[in-house]
Amino acid sequence: MAGGRFAGQIRNRDVVVVDNNGHIIYIPPRTLEVERLVAQFINELNTALAAVAAREEEATTVAAWAHYRLVALHPFHDGNGRASRLLMNLVLTRAGLAPLILPSGSRARYNELLRASNHGRLGGICVVHHVPTPVHG
Repeated sequence: MAGGRFAGQIRNRDVVVVDNNGHIIYIPPRTLEVERLVAQFINELNTALAAVAAREEEATTVAAWAHYRLVALHPFHDGNGRASRLLMNLVLTRAGLAPLILPSGSRARYNELLRASNHGRLGGICVVHHVPTPVHG
């Protein structure tokens, strides 16, 4: 963990994402592009959130998309996955759906679906994020 000194700050250097063996599995956008891409993402997210109705399919699709886009941008030094899962659950709970808790044993499948999403196959993430139980408050 990068610690508190970078909390909430856009990263200021190029990074790569590695697996447990140190192999590069993803190269996020270059640092010089991150601020512009984050601003673009925020605009797209606001548009998508405005379009979310009470229907589960729309909320789960937007939640999965927002999760993937934020983790793919990888704008922070640390905590990108946690921030993207938090954003996903914010979208779900605002739509009256239960938050998604990923069991620790599902990490490999989760990473596999993220890699598939890099190739335009977001459907797997939508299935993983399907939460049929509405929240009753």
